[in-house]
Amino acid sequence: MKKHLLLFFFIFSSFLAAQTTFVPDDNFEAYLEANGAGNGIPNDNLASTPGMQGLPFLNIQNQNIADLTGIEAMTNLFTIIANGNTFIILDVSNNTNLNTIIANNNPNLTTFVTAAGNNIRTLNLSNSAITQLDTSLLLNLETLDVSNNMIAYIECF
Repeated sequence: MKKHLLLFFFIFSSFLAAQTTFVPDDNFEAYLEANGAGNGIPNDNLASTPGMQGLPFLNIQNQNIADLTGIEAMTNLFTIIANGNTFIILDVSNNTNLNTIIANNNPNLTTFVTAAGNNIRTLNLSNSAITQLDTSLLLNLETLDVSNNMIAYIECF
């Protein structure tokens, strides 16, 4: 009986782990909990993967978010508004449905990462600390604002 119970616990734990995404930033997790993408347990560094996949819009303005780890699970994300935070890296390489990113006034933002196949049309990273930017993979880009950064190198398509 103990072996069956242990096996059930292991399978159940694996199922739960597969349904959650690691979100180490408490402020980002709190936003997700408040907007239907949490797992119902505040401050456990986890969010509901299906809930995150269901979000088409992310408005995290002035939330004091320092780490966007977990955003990669938001595969149906269309728009990000992330002004006034403290994150260093904005990695949207897994968010291929993105159309608009407004992430200005992020004084610690030094790195923007994207991937081929990304559909970004509008990108605003103004008033940040970016030193180099590669937009060569953004074949649909129509509007780019990277004013007031420290860009020494920019690569375009």
